[in-house]
Amino acid sequence: MIFPGMAETRILAALSLVVALSGCNITGDCGDTVFEKTVDPESGMIAWGYVRNCGATTGFATHVAVGKPNSQLADATTVLIIDSDHGKATMGNPLNAVWIGIGWSGRRNLSVTYASKARVFEKKSSAAGATMTFQASEPYREPSVVVY
Repeated sequence: MIFPGMAETRILAALSLVVALSGCNITGDCGDTVFEKTVDPESGMIAWGYVRNCGATTGFATHVAVGKPNSQLADATTVLIIDSDHGKATMGNPLNAVWIGIGWSGRRNLSVTYASKARVFEKKSSAAGATMTFQASEPYREPSVVVY
């Protein structure tokens, strides 16, 4: 015999179990830790290298973001998202970030190098009025930059 509301309770319990077992972070409780920041001396644009940690059931992701002068990371546009591909890529620091190098190679031109074995999830060639060039490299190599 099924009591009133019992079917709905079973469905809700089943959905809760699926979400719990999937490792989804539905609360959005991710933390960002900046490990590199560089400012274009001509335009004032800012680039950040940071690692995102969304909890024990997910891996760490290394990000690069670009923002307009005087902006904050929260307002920046993400231009690169990579991870270690289950440990295949070289880790660059104790934050569990894949190594990256960022530097301004000219006015509003950001050069980004990253571990060649990294798994790439997102890569944008332009954002926030800047253009990006990317180079996968192993071992670590500093990006090409212009000395002002």
